[in-house]
Amino acid sequence: MVLLYDAKKDDSAMDIDTYTDLVYPGFYVAVGAAGGEALAHTDIDWYKEAVEDDERLDRLQALEKERGPFFTWTLEQKAELYPEYNTLPGEGHLTREEALAIAVKNMAEQHGIEDIAAAGLTPYFFFLPDPPRWQIHMLTEAALTDSNLSGYYIELDATTGEILFSYSPDETNG
Repeated sequence: MVLLYDAKKDDSAMDIDTYTDLVYPGFYVAVGAAGGEALAHTDIDWYKEAVEDDERLDRLQALEKERGPFFTWTLEQKAELYPEYNTLPGEGHLTREEALAIAVKNMAEQHGIEDIAAAGLTPYFFFLPDPPRWQIHMLTEAALTDSNLSGYYIELDATTGEILFSYSPDETNG
């Protein structure tokens, strides 16, 4: 039996089967045989970021058990966990309702879907920071459990409302 120690989780050893779902970045040091000096090592800043990313992924997985899939979270919840990728609209930006109205109009014009609810689609919102833009994903309930999240995607400029892109499941890899 192979036993591994995971100081991040607790102070006990665990067998390899228990450990398989815990993946953390390795920190490597190459030591010279003659003098014992460190010849090379993992960049400490990269390592710290990798550990932080792993810890955030652990938080994401725990929160998804409570709240459901990340896509379904509120803008505030998404921004709290991933502020560099998800923010909140500010002054001068379209509101969520204004962005949705533009997206619904685009769905009718671009994809022939007049009523998203009747089509079984639910909008899920992201507000991206740089440049500020709304990303609206129109997904069926079944798509939320599918790993590729196949659906309709509309991204629009948060200030002007200009559609930056719009595509359907037929136009994606999903």
